[in-house]
Amino acid sequence: MTLLSKKIKSSTLALSIVFAVTGCGGSDKIDKSIDDAVKDISANITFVNALDEMASFHVQIKHLSRDVFSDKDKAADVAINEISSPYKHAWSDGSLKNTTFGVRDSNSQTKESKLDQELNADSNVFAVAWLSGTNYKLSVFEKQTSVQADVYNVRIFANAQMSVKINDSDQVVKTTEIGKVTQKFEINNCATGLQISGNYIDLCTVDLGKPYLVVADLNGKRIITQE
Repeated sequence: MTLLSKKIKSSTLALSIVFAVTGCGGSDKIDKSIDDAVKDISANITFVNALDEMASFHVQIKHLSRDVFSDKDKAADVAINEISSPYKHAWSDGSLKNTTFGVRDSNSQTKESKLDQELNADSNVFAVAWLSGTNYKLSVFEKQTSVQADVYNVRIFANAQMSVKINDSDQVVKTTEIGKVTQKFEINNCATGLQISGNYIDLCTVDLGKPYLVVADLNGKRIITQE
């Protein structure tokens, strides 16, 4: 049997179990079968809170019938402009890599956002909660691994279209896309080498030659974290 045939057989078997359970007792049994399965595939998720209040992050296998905001699927509480420790999300079969993310304000629990996205095995990703006006949004993307020595390696995530200038040049090298991460920039000067929408971003507290993510809004830097 070829590797492709094995993968197809495995995925078909997983889905067949779900459908079989559906006919024998409903959604609770589906959830239990998924929860109880041995999960040997995983990804590491770092949650980033670029909202204006403390937030709870949730994550689950998409096939589950319960709401992602159940206590069972709560992954982390993250303060404003902070990040979580890496969270290991695991699943048992390639057909179950579809993942539902959720973020909700920790106090009133009335503001929230959900996102469905596939995760790759052994991946390391950021899940960034950000504001579009007053609405909560989520973006999930993989961390970068390639770096250049002796410079500040920086990617930018922004909630608005903003101009990017680097290395004390007046030329705009990039306009950020809303809710998306940029390519990597190599910055030479930690104090004035990175300018986003007219705001200088201080990189003097980070290490040369390591990769960093800058989360910014129109007021400047909100978060800077190593990738």
